[in-house]
Amino acid sequence: MKILFICGSIEPGHDGVGDYIRHLSIALISSGHEVAIAAINDHHISTVTENLLKSDHGMSTLRLPAHLKIDQRFLLSKTFVNNFNPKWISLQFVPFSFHHKGLMFGLAKRFLSLSDGRKLHVMFHELWIGVYGKFSTKQRLLGKVQKLSILGLLKRLKPDLITTTIEIYRRNLSTYNVNLLPLFGNIAIQVMDSESGLVYDNNRFTAIHFGTFSSEIHDFERQIHFLSKAAKKVNKIPFLKVAGSGGVHKEKAMSIAKEILGDEQVQDLGRLTEALVSIHLLTSDLGISRADPVLLGKSGSAIAMLEHGLPLLLRGGRPAGQEYLPISFKERLVFFNDEPPEKWTKDVPGSLIKEVSTLYYKMIN
Repeated sequence: MKILFICGSIEPGHDGVGDYIRHLSIALISSGHEVAIAAINDHHISTVTENLLKSDHGMSTLRLPAHLKIDQRFLLSKTFVNNFNPKWISLQFVPFSFHHKGLMFGLAKRFLSLSDGRKLHVMFHELWIGVYGKFSTKQRLLGKVQKLSILGLLKRLKPDLITTTIEIYRRNLSTYNVNLLPLFGNIAIQVMDSESGLVYDNNRFTAIHFGTFSSEIHDFERQIHFLSKAAKKVNKIPFLKVAGSGGVHKEKAMSIAKEILGDEQVQDLGRLTEALVSIHLLTSDLGISRADPVLLGKSGSAIAMLEHGLPLLLRGGRPAGQEYLPISFKERLVFFNDEPPEKWTKDVPGSLIKEVSTLYYKMIN
């Protein structure tokens, strides 16, 4: 089957949805399907790029820089789509991927011109601002306008298939038949060998934070106190590794971690290759995530830590209800108000990508 994915950007390591599409595409190609990707609003390039990514199993890609006029971008996209001639077009949706304020007004007609009678799938990685969490009045007002534009887009597109990653998003689209398509981790699991130069340190209880830091810094502080308590319980030295750029709250978070654990017990790894991230996950005892139970299923970095076998310390306290907790990982989710165990165990690493790609194919077949 020929499938074409449409997204905003596919810059490796800089766009979570782009990484998701690349990994899913490789899995589908490995199963005998033909896949192409059109990144139609890419802020990471300055010129039009169309090529065959041989390193990604022969995947055809089109990348259009965001500075091009929208008419030109959709005209080039139309040619790319027609040349590939897919059976399915899959719109991988994040509001801010296609418009700087996340507004979809006027885009339905353009997307319909690309699909041109072909089967259409919309995957919602995110919805409008205000679905869940704390937001300012200004943000909530923008969210209401985003909601109107997104629901209007769906009404015009009439997709053959709508999917999303988490239950709260599905409930907010309850007027449509929406299927849950679970996320897989965005980091391929490596095989540990001597060439990596990394070994497990038995004297340390090592936690790793991978992803963006939350603005709820107090929650991160409680996670670090939990790390300190957990290490003491097993008579080891608490140690924190931080992988990735971390976002705008990284400096404050690092300062808090060093104050609690000591400067020598906090290591800033910065941006790493995907392979090195995997090795660091494999040599850690605990993952730390900004995600809470409701949003866990949309976090590629959180799922990656779970796929690497790590127990995962989520943001906030353990919830009274468990309706949002994923069944497959429920036993490995930890919260700051839990009592640390006397012995920590890790699962055998294993990726969900084959399971998810198989489920996706069943949905579109």
